[in-house]
Amino acid sequence: MDAAIAEIPKRKVNGTITGSEFVPDSARLEQTPTSQVLRFTQGALPTVDRELVIYLKMKFADLTNGHSVSVASDTRGSGLPQIVKRWRANPNSRYAPASKTFGYGYVLKLELEKPVNGQLPGKLYVALPDKEESVVAGVFSLALPSTDPNQAPVPGIAPITAPTGITPAEQEAFRRRYGGAR
Repeated sequence: MDAAIAEIPKRKVNGTITGSEFVPDSARLEQTPTSQVLRFTQGALPTVDRELVIYLKMKFADLTNGHSVSVASDTRGSGLPQIVKRWRANPNSRYAPASKTFGYGYVLKLELEKPVNGQLPGKLYVALPDKEESVVAGVFSLALPSTDPNQAPVPGIAPITAPTGITPAEQEAFRRRYGGAR
């Protein structure tokens, strides 16, 4: 299929992933050293029910300058976006979701507009070459990540710390005996 003929509906991003209904609860933009990552997530982090992740190999400035990406199903090459679908066969499962990565063979039409009030509006159409014919399409708006290194972390996404199982009294006794923190 050609991405040019893919029609993007004027409704919120939704569709099917691995044969199950996909209605994202959140859409985020994350930066890595080599990519800009678009995440459409259904369910609570970190073990989501379903998720579509798109790795765009471009600079942040290019992404926020009204960028479009079109990939036809027969397109090959090293600069293509990588797409990952994650899903749980049983939403009540305590196990990590399954995932499958697509480097080619998919159809992608992504139209990003210029940012407005810290939000990046866009349109998306993705059809994956899986046997379940996963398709996700619609419009979205992402909060832009801060480029200020002094800004506090995003509220609601707190770092997770492992419990130590040590009481404050035990920590103090350890510090007095060995002269350091445990």
